[in-house]
Amino acid sequence: MLRRAGLPAKPLAPAIEERVLQKQLTDQGMGPAGIARHLSAAKASGVSVSNTGAYVLGFDQTLEFEKTCLSKPLSREELRTRLARFSGRSHLLHSGFAIARDGQVIDEGVITAVVQFRPLSDSFIETYLDLADPSVLGSVGGYQAEALGVHLFEKIEGDFFTVVGMPLLDLLRSLRSLGLVLE
Repeated sequence: MLRRAGLPAKPLAPAIEERVLQKQLTDQGMGPAGIARHLSAAKASGVSVSNTGAYVLGFDQTLEFEKTCLSKPLSREELRTRLARFSGRSHLLHSGFAIARDGQVIDEGVITAVVQFRPLSDSFIETYLDLADPSVLGSVGGYQAEALGVHLFEKIEGDFFTVVGMPLLDLLRSLRSLGLVLE
């Protein structure tokens, strides 16, 4: 997404255990939006320590459903159950970003979108699971809005990029304010 927006990007994997950190933050009483912000900052600052002088971007997304922060589904069966629960209902996607340099976060934010699912039949869910790319299990919602997942939705309130997993418009606004991209 960054490259398509004309930004040079080199993906680097952060050395954090997301599920462990998410559980710790939840146990401390942090809500899903705060968790997305915190995980983004941890990723960006951690990677920036070993990339001296570079501006490092970190991202994370959390899904809030029935006041609970859900993690990525671990299996097809778990995803089937989740999609059935989402049927005809809405959930919140919180997409966080952070910009760090030399281990210090210099800007961060979190944007929230509301995703309303249309009513889904059991047969539709099975067909979706058969056709969807297995990588949907790597997505917190179990769908990719830019692909087959769009068939699950009735409507989206908020920024589409937030649903895809990166609050691109707010990130670009932040990069402009820091003088890192053209005004």
